[in-house]
Order: sequence, then C-alpha cells, then structure tokens
Amino acid sequence: MISCCNRFYYPACDKDAKPVIYTKGYCHSFVYVDYRVSRERLDSALKYPGFLGYDKLGQRNVSARELVPHGWIPTLPNPEDGNPEKYKDWIETKPFCQWVVFERQPGRQANHGPQRFSLLDLCADGVAAYQALYVANKLKPEFLAIIQPGTGFGGNWTNFNDEKKILARTVLGNPAGRPDYLVSDHPESPRPTHYREQVPEPKKTSRLSLWKLALLEENKLRL
Repeated sequence: MISCCNRFYYPACDKDAKPVIYTKGYCHSFVYVDYRVSRERLDSALKYPGFLGYDKLGQRNVSARELVPHGWIPTLPNPEDGNPEKYKDWIETKPFCQWVVFERQPGRQANHGPQRFSLLDLCADGVAAYQALYVANKLKPEFLAIIQPGTGFGGNWTNFNDEKKILARTVLGNPAGRPDYLVSDHPESPRPTHYREQVPEPKKTSRLSLWKLALLEENKLRL
C-alpha cells in the first residue's frame, strides 16, 4: 500500500497546483484524482509548465495491487446520485496511476511550498477511488478538497458538494473517520454541515477556504 495517501485527497483536480502552494509546506503528500486526465495530458503537464518552482525528482507507475492490496467491493450509486454513464465519452478508458516526487528549486523560499512533496495521480473516478484508497484500506485523508467539482458542464456525473450524494456519504460514513479539514473553492460554496467552522488565515493569498470538522479538538494548524 502506498503510504502517502493519508494527507490530501483532491478529486476532479484536473491539473490544479493551488493546493500545494496553499498548504504552504504543511502537507507533503497529495492524491489527485480525475477521470478526464489521460496519461498523455499528465505527461505533458509535468513537462510544461510543471509545478511552478519545482523540479521532478522521480516518477513511476503504481499498480492497483499496491493501492488496494486486499481488493475492495465498491458501493454502487443510487439513482438520485446521478448516472455514471452520463459523460462516458469524456472518461479515459485506460485508468492508470503515477507517483511523482518533486523538489523545490534553489532560490525559492520556504513560503513557496514544501521542500519536497509527493503526488499520487490517478486517472479514475473520484468516488470509486475514495472507496478503494481509504474505505477499503481503513484509512482517511487529513484534507479533502472540493475546489472545482465539475458540476453541470464540468463533466462530473454526480455532485461532490451535495452531502446527500454518494461522495459525501462515502466520506462521512467511512468507518476509519472523516477528513479533519475540507478545502473549498469559496466561503459561500455548499459543503457538508459537518464542516462549518472556518480556519482563520491571517495572510489570505487565495480564494480557497479551509473548514474544520465539527468537534475536532483545537488544532494548531495555521496557513
């Protein structure tokens, strides 16, 4: 099992680098999931422009067995969750997983981001990947990012922001626990009611907003 899965989970990510900069070195491992990002698109993005201020140290393929060594039984959606076949023509038919490690370029200050970070990039469905990586392995991520969920014309078959839909049910019902924090694209964006306390950010540099899980003990996290 790849050990970097328990920090930051970002479904419907496309090629968005904002979370790496946003967490300012607090996170060193990220899981990006998007069924529309092909291997060719990922390789192209890693070459140009890549992650601003970072050089690639290494990259390798990751097998399904490494991710889910004991297998998993998916929880299927209900009719009200949406139709998984709705955008089938947009979905890559060759799922894959790449593990990439980056290092901050010389001359970049610590406030640019972590010195090194790990990126696990999956071409897969965001709901199914969460079930496989976390529920099946009895894990939870520390952060869940719902930044550009693709609702409507974005190509997502379900609504990641709706707490009654399958992603929220999967996340909130995970026996291993819920993510400690939710990163949303805007303070007014819909989010599960379990995340109602916003973490203060003295030096706001992004539209992104950070929300703490209700009843979570006082945490010293400061972004």
